[in-house]
Amino acid sequence: MRLPNPVAEDYVLSPSGDFAVGFREIENQGFLLAIWFNKIPERTIVWSANRDNYVQRGSKVELTTDGNFILSDSTGKQMQVVEPGATAVAYAAMLDTGNFVLASQDLANLWESFDNPTDTILPTQIMNQDKKLYASISETNFSIGRFMFHLQNDGNLLLLTTKFPLDTPNFPYWSTQDSTIGNGFQLIFNQSGYIYVIARNGSILNMVSSSAASTQDFYHRAIVDSDGVFRNEECWKKRVPLSNGMFDPNIGGKALIKVGSAFLNLILLLATCILFYHLNRRKLKIVHLEKGMLAINLQSFTYKELVKVTEEFKEKLGSSAFGTFYKGFLASDNQKLVAVKKLNLNTIVGEGEEEFTAEISTLGRTNHKNLVQLLGFCNKGQHRLLVFGILLLELVYYRRNFDTNAEEECQKVLADWSYDCFKEGKLDLLVENDEEAMEDMKRVEKFVMIAIWCIQEDPSLRPSMKKVSQMMEGTVEVSIPPDPSSIFSSI
Repeated sequence: MRLPNPVAEDYVLSPSGDFAVGFREIENQGFLLAIWFNKIPERTIVWSANRDNYVQRGSKVELTTDGNFILSDSTGKQMQVVEPGATAVAYAAMLDTGNFVLASQDLANLWESFDNPTDTILPTQIMNQDKKLYASISETNFSIGRFMFHLQNDGNLLLLTTKFPLDTPNFPYWSTQDSTIGNGFQLIFNQSGYIYVIARNGSILNMVSSSAASTQDFYHRAIVDSDGVFRNEECWKKRVPLSNGMFDPNIGGKALIKVGSAFLNLILLLATCILFYHLNRRKLKIVHLEKGMLAINLQSFTYKELVKVTEEFKEKLGSSAFGTFYKGFLASDNQKLVAVKKLNLNTIVGEGEEEFTAEISTLGRTNHKNLVQLLGFCNKGQHRLLVFGILLLELVYYRRNFDTNAEEECQKVLADWSYDCFKEGKLDLLVENDEEAMEDMKRVEKFVMIAIWCIQEDPSLRPSMKKVSQMMEGTVEVSIPPDPSSIFSSI
């Protein structure tokens, strides 16, 4: 096997053609020696050999006559794909499971990609103790990022942040804990789409994830995404043979006959009617939800009104992973100072109208003197904006006239102070003049934990608006947040 001078066509297919191994160019950064799904338009990468060291045109990968599997870059520098010390390799093969293997003359596997995963595992793949998955930095940068999925030697399965740019572990934010500690032996991704941890005797200790879609009909993968979430996806539909064909034994082959066109037209008509019914029903639900929001004193703004309120989004107050805040004044309310948040549609892709309006309704019902209040919204076409009243931010804004670093300093002091009080169990210091809060310290603790999650420096660690509202309502458990200052130093 030899793949010289990487170009888009330099790859070797599995017998079915479902997977390919070869060189893939990554947005002018260079080439990866990678494995990918070959029959889908995205050609999604599931493994790579040189994710931290892209090679340039003129590089090659070669199974040499003396049995070494070598990746050489354009300067002649070599990297062994197989760990040193392995027996001489006789052949290489790309299997239909997505596993790339190097085998000896007696057919024994000397090395396989399944034993050396990057950020992805596939059906039939097994992770043994001390195996790790590292998230990529982003969807277009496959270098090792800041999240790790690790089956430890003690059997505990963890999701952790790393001391980026190092790949050493920092702290866990999810684990299987007592269900696997001391007994966890392997992580299995079976052919039915289930992912679970087993003991040495084969008993299931923890069901990590499951998928309702059949692996026979769909391509599957489980991945630690660049945002730190472990996802088991219904990825892509496989092509299946036509089921309405007929076989004639007198012909040396199969004849596929088109039948039932009238029946298919009837099905299409019914499907169209059902689609229009659901669209109209959805519109009615949205109207009812928006009426409900107006009933709780949320003002519905047009996009043009908010353009005027913010003077065409003239002054930026700050930003987060989900949008950008702009300063504005409500002429209808004695020039009241507000913050208008323009949501980033890329971060809420797939969030339906009903879910969006329901979340706004939840935020609108949250009314506490220590919380920033939602005053109104804009949900017109592609424009989704939120209008908030401003409390402490007013003070910061006016201080900026005298000290340009005031906002940053204020944020940092508030973050450090709040976390220290939480860590030391002295939350009463934060609300010592608030009798209502002092009577419900459990609720104060929960709100502080949510707030600490929301001020994380790393945007991927901050919860979405939907999750924040769920945590405040109690439908989602609030886990212990990391120290914001430790995140600052690690990044």
